Amino acid sequence: MIPRVHPTSDTSRILLACFLALWCVCITSNALADENKFVITAEKAEVNQQQKIVTYSGAVIIESKDFELQADNVEYAQQQSGRVFRATGKPVRVFWSSENSTNLLNNARANFILYTDGDERTLDMSGDAYIEVDNDTMESDIIHYDFNSQLLKATGNKQRQVRFVITDQSGKN
Repeated sequence: MIPRVHPTSDTSRILLACFLALWCVCITSNALADENKFVITAEKAEVNQQQKIVTYSGAVIIESKDFELQADNVEYAQQQSGRVFRATGKPVRVFWSSENSTNLLNNARANFILYTDGDERTLDMSGDAYIEVDNDTMESDIIHYDFNSQLLKATGNKQRQVRFVITDQSGKN
């Protein structure tokens, strides 16, 4: 005989939680168009429906056509201006696909990354920030990159000054 499960049992709550987590992944993956689709995997997901925020934790990986983000924790919010990712880790890593991307970034890492993907596409990084643009690299405490204007700003401090490594691509020594 198959046991009946009461709707308020722990099993029902677990199934409801799994359904909500799956629903949030489907909602946040924006599957309406392939170029906007992304997939999020994590050990845990927590949905705050009132604030429209999903928090992912534990080996978080976000993949899209243009980039991949790896972090310990990611807070995702869909706002009117676009998607917002707040990621923390030791470090958070972001990789861009050179095939599909129109920007010059190759990869970046920092302890905290704020990535906005909307009308104003920006990347704000702090804590041992590192970014690779073309074949050149920049290290600093704080780095800001504006994808639309391709403007890169770095701010250091007494313990960690801004450091550029520029690769001479002219072929001359």
